[in-house]
Amino acid sequence: DTTDANSLGLPKSEHVKTIHIFSSKEKGDHYANGVVMVAFKNQLYGMWQSSLRDEDSDDTKVVYSTSIDDGMTWSKPKIFAVATDEYYCTSGGWLVNGDTLTAFLDIWEKGLEPRGGRTCYITTTDGKHWSSPNSVTMANGEPMKGVLEQDPYKLPDGRIIGAAHFMPGLHV
Repeated sequence: DTTDANSLGLPKSEHVKTIHIFSSKEKGDHYANGVVMVAFKNQLYGMWQSSLRDEDSDDTKVVYSTSIDDGMTWSKPKIFAVATDEYYCTSGGWLVNGDTLTAFLDIWEKGLEPRGGRTCYITTTDGKHWSSPNSVTMANGEPMKGVLEQDPYKLPDGRIIGAAHFMPGLHV
């Protein structure tokens, strides 16, 4: 039924639940975007970019939350990366490799025309203690001059593929 704005023309699924990971409060961030999810060591992880009110604004940071009960309840968001005077941050996605969870963090340089940035990654083996940020590199070992979208995928040979915006500008 395309006239029903709530269904978007699709039939309702019988066994679907809607669960909120984050709801804005009167004070604090009101904008959330780029939510990406992953399962790791019997927990769900959700990462997103968060700001006071606008997408990709100078205060945009990356936060994440976890659930140990299949997504029914979520932890208070924790900060992965905060904006500085030089850059703001957006979510670049997750990747699980055996006993290691990798979080990708996109770093956008403020005032750069055309827009652009780089991607860093941090890792954990326990979901609590994270490594220091490292640059994502290309096959030749050079740092990638671009930012990842939220959907990296690991190939059987270990290479990672996905959409990325390369500089100058935003070329996918």
